[in-house]
Amino acid sequence: MQRGCCEKYYRGGKLTTDNIYIAHIREGTSSPEIQTIKEHCDHVAKMASEFGQAFGFQSDTLLHIIGELHDAGKYSARWQQYIRGLVKGKIDHSSAGAQVVEEIYRGDAPALRIPVENCIAGHHAGLLNVGTKRDLSELGASLYGRLNNKVEDYSVYRSFVSLPDHLKPPEKFSVVTEKTSDAGNFSVSFLTRMLFSCLVDADFLDTEQFMNGSKKRKKPPSLDSLSRMFGSYISEHHYLDGKEGINGIRSHILQECMDAGRQDHDSLFTLTVPTGGGKTLSSMAFALEKARCEGKDRIIYVIPYCSIIDQTADVFAGIFGEENILAAYSNADYEGKENIRYASENWDAPIVLTTAVQFFESLYGSRTSKCRKLHNIANAIVIFDEAQSIPLPRLMPCIRAMKELLLNYRTTCVLCTATQPALQSFFLSTFVNGREYPVYPVEICQGKDLVREQLKRVTYRQRGVLTDQDLAKELAENSQALCIVSTKSQAADIFELIQSDHKYHLSTNMTPVHRKVVLKKVRELLDDGLPCILVSTSLIEAGVDVDFPVVYRACAGLDSEIQAAGRCNREGRRSAEESIVHLFDVDADYHLPPSLEAPYEIAHMVTADVADIADYPVIERYYHLLYNATGDGMDIDHTVDAFEKAEYFNYPFADAARSFHLIDSDTFNILIPDDSNEADSICYKLRNDLLLSASDVKFINLHSVSIYENMKKKILPALEPVDERHFILSDLSLYDKEIGLALRDMATGNAFFA
Repeated sequence: MQRGCCEKYYRGGKLTTDNIYIAHIREGTSSPEIQTIKEHCDHVAKMASEFGQAFGFQSDTLLHIIGELHDAGKYSARWQQYIRGLVKGKIDHSSAGAQVVEEIYRGDAPALRIPVENCIAGHHAGLLNVGTKRDLSELGASLYGRLNNKVEDYSVYRSFVSLPDHLKPPEKFSVVTEKTSDAGNFSVSFLTRMLFSCLVDADFLDTEQFMNGSKKRKKPPSLDSLSRMFGSYISEHHYLDGKEGINGIRSHILQECMDAGRQDHDSLFTLTVPTGGGKTLSSMAFALEKARCEGKDRIIYVIPYCSIIDQTADVFAGIFGEENILAAYSNADYEGKENIRYASENWDAPIVLTTAVQFFESLYGSRTSKCRKLHNIANAIVIFDEAQSIPLPRLMPCIRAMKELLLNYRTTCVLCTATQPALQSFFLSTFVNGREYPVYPVEICQGKDLVREQLKRVTYRQRGVLTDQDLAKELAENSQALCIVSTKSQAADIFELIQSDHKYHLSTNMTPVHRKVVLKKVRELLDDGLPCILVSTSLIEAGVDVDFPVVYRACAGLDSEIQAAGRCNREGRRSAEESIVHLFDVDADYHLPPSLEAPYEIAHMVTADVADIADYPVIERYYHLLYNATGDGMDIDHTVDAFEKAEYFNYPFADAARSFHLIDSDTFNILIPDDSNEADSICYKLRNDLLLSASDVKFINLHSVSIYENMKKKILPALEPVDERHFILSDLSLYDKEIGLALRDMATGNAFFA
């Protein structure tokens, strides 16, 4: 009989384990191999406790208890019959360990007991709403319902598990609040998710390792080694050697970032660099130096749009190698990249690029797949690229999450943008353990005012109201010009009015692959100095690198107007005086979405008598007024209060995870099939509910358009349903080769646009 990490018990061609309590069975080459419950729980407790060390839990008992008890229910006779294949059906093994905690530690503080119970009870289904002591198991998925659930006898666990007498508070944990009257529930709920993350990742990893024959994942390279690669790269390309012009400014910013990274204090930073200042490389230089000096585990870039992730990933892959960059977002394709695919599950990579949606929705998630990665945000450097783009209706939950990361989880945060929002006041209003503890953001680019003046590349001109006809005429008089408007309908209208053979259109009514083709053509024309007039919605402002000599921008929020200016004279080849950004008001026929109304009005107010709308005092005043005007609307779902004001620790983990969406997107996806064999194959699979490959999903994402309910209703006869949210466009005449999905009222035949 062999014993070790996994044990073999084989006799006469039959698995014989009458006195062994099994957690997992792996089919071996000659006989089944077994991992006992004790082995598995010991491994998970040890690994989870090691994960906790990233945020200062040096000798924490909570993670040890969670790991040791998470599978206590597997000790029941019925579950052991189930694992042997003798009975079938669902058997609740997760409630048992939570019930043990309730029984043994009933006298300990509920602020410790309830998080431990929830982690154990939810380690498969996800964190539960805590509920009330009156909840019954059959009434719903609450923690107290699970604690009241009658489960199979698992009492034999006592022979295998040794537990401390009391729950010991974490050694390094602070209660972070907005005001002294707050109870600190938000901090406890956040801690629960971090403990949960440690457990579920350890559980997944140990199970995976056993089932793979003790084969461990490939260890990622250290940030020290990547720092050396980065040093060689900037030296080879002479990025620190610039003396004059834009290159000189970029070298200065890069050096400032490296110097700031070597400072051994502070955890919240801002990096305010105008477009074209080399923000991507400079922020990485800061992060690598900070990581080297303070022993950080990884660098995480939180980026607002998938298109910017792809661009940034390409830049970093050229420096560090594609295998060292994890681009973690919904449409990422890991086909043929096993190590990267594994790393995407828990962000165990030295450099992670992800979207703001995935980052913040994971921090408020409850499912194991969302929460598994969270402990790897601890002791990391998180760079929030284009920080001003955090949606206003969910800004406060994002700020509260940042505070927890800063003050409890050793995370360094960098707010990186060309238009730094006035977030400082939110961090200054902070209390730790009941005492005032303002967090002061430190600006990395100390000479930001001088840098902005040196990088000034455009002149703003307020034009008042311009009709579509006026715009179309003026645009046609330019050899190269960009016009950005706030609605897809106006973009399409202006495009149709322009009298030119060199006009192009961009909006989300076009599929991603269509937009990519148009952008490639536009860049080629611009590079060759050939005629090119582009009409676009604000998607062109999302980190798209184009350089026009003149830009027209419909008045919008101040950040959008300044972002639009970043597409004008981007490389500084012309003087600021001859590079004009025309700001204009549109006809009353076009109605802004409600979310853009306040930014538009306040931007009008603060820039009415201003020559340069990009002056930092103007930007600060804009955001100050915008935040004051929005008030409670910065937590539209009341997510923070749902946790902070929870009575008797009744945290709504599952409810909050369902309701918290960084961006409201009640849309329907319309697949626009082309005439390729691949499209025919995918449509066949969709119609017959067949399994899609990773490449199929990628094709669908690249060839789809999202529309809202009102638009879907009007073209419903042209849509072939796949499910409630996905359709195939059956009438391809509705998809225009220039403007994309030209929606038509099927009753009248008239064209209109979303």
